[in-house]
Amino acid sequence: MAIYGRRPKPSVLQLIQGNPGHRPINFDEPKPRAIAPKIPKHLDAEARRAWRQLCPMLLRIRILTEIDGNLLAAYCQVYSTWKQLRDQINKTGIRALLMKTPKGFLQQSPLFTMERDCIHQLIVIGRELGLSPSARTRVTTSDFAGGSIDPLEDAIS
Repeated sequence: MAIYGRRPKPSVLQLIQGNPGHRPINFDEPKPRAIAPKIPKHLDAEARRAWRQLCPMLLRIRILTEIDGNLLAAYCQVYSTWKQLRDQINKTGIRALLMKTPKGFLQQSPLFTMERDCIHQLIVIGRELGLSPSARTRVTTSDFAGGSIDPLEDAIS
């Protein structure tokens, strides 16, 4: 099923900024714990640097949760790939974006396409990271309305 229209504003922002459109607020959206996921071992060095830079910022603004690790890992790895491509293009200069075919015609280099794809992926994944609580706004978990995922945790607090 396709979802059309504008991405919903996260419920927390609706409450803070007001709700001039009087759209219903989803108080039952999932509320995972805001703790840093473990850094995956498969990330390369540049991706790990990006992780260490982004993780504290996303935690500080309460965007990153325990379930966002794979999405953040994908973002960091795509960033690393993009940076490597950009370094290669910078080293070679603008000529890196053009190449000659065997018949002598100029053709766009695969480096340009790969870089463009990386930038697109960074935008899409970054949007989902919020950097995107808005993605969670469309989901409801009415069984644990307003509470944590674990009902025992609510009973203890």
